[in-house]
Amino acid sequence: MEVIRGHQNAPRWAAGAAIAIGNFDGVHRGHQALVGRARELARAGGARAVALTFDPHPSALLAPQGGPPAVCSLDRRIELLAEAGADAVVVEPFTRELAALAPEEFVDRILIDALRARAIVVGYDFNYG
Repeated sequence: MEVIRGHQNAPRWAAGAAIAIGNFDGVHRGHQALVGRARELARAGGARAVALTFDPHPSALLAPQGGPPAVCSLDRRIELLAEAGADAVVVEPFTRELAALAPEEFVDRILIDALRARAIVVGYDFNYG
């Protein structure tokens, strides 16, 4: 399994990627289902199953007093995402610049251009920004 630090370091996967997006802290059953769905979509198109996660947790930057405590370390999160079926994990540094991106720019620049998304999988409570 590949670990990629930042979207700008992602390889140009020839067949693209099915990307599960989330913080994935603890990689519980719901998270495992998201990665599993990305894996199904990836296999159907000959693509890579990729988990896109953020470090630090967005709330650590945006609401440092109100953010949840980490359930597990980043290294453990990566291990659990691999066990859930991810071919690659992209650890995106969560910065004020990233937070300031318009949703369309995030999709176009990071998901489509850099990570070559062919499918995107998110949880029911996912929101951007």
